Amino acid sequence: MVAWSAFLGKDLAEKVVQKIIINAGFSSALSLLHRDALDKAMKKIVKELFDLLEYELGLDEETETEELIPIRRVVDVFLDQAAVQQAIIGLLQGEQLDPAVLAQAWQQVQDAPGFSWPKISKRFSRKAKCHENKIHSRSDIK
Repeated sequence: MVAWSAFLGKDLAEKVVQKIIINAGFSSALSLLHRDALDKAMKKIVKELFDLLEYELGLDEETETEELIPIRRVVDVFLDQAAVQQAIIGLLQGEQLDPAVLAQAWQQVQDAPGFSWPKISKRFSRKAKCHENKIHSRSDIK
């Protein structure tokens, strides 16, 4: 079970994970067992990214609901980009994360605040590595 924050939330993450699985062609290519493992691993990886974004954006329990609306829109548009989705898939396949990919995707989103993508990418890669190890050995996911 993944404990989602109240800021970016489970609904946004589940939407992103399903898009990634469908866009990557995983949905029909995997058995139900492997699809479930992939779904769980992706949700955990997206949650790790959400946690890092929330920290960098300064979101906490004092953040007002009306402040979250534009932030959720920025994150949604960011995660909807094919380059970001491919980067997440790549992490699951043991690839190195290029911080420039995330930085460029973030900069393409209107009203996105700036912060250090190399730092976020390094932390994200490290956290994603443990999730990738759980499914990396399955040949039909590679």
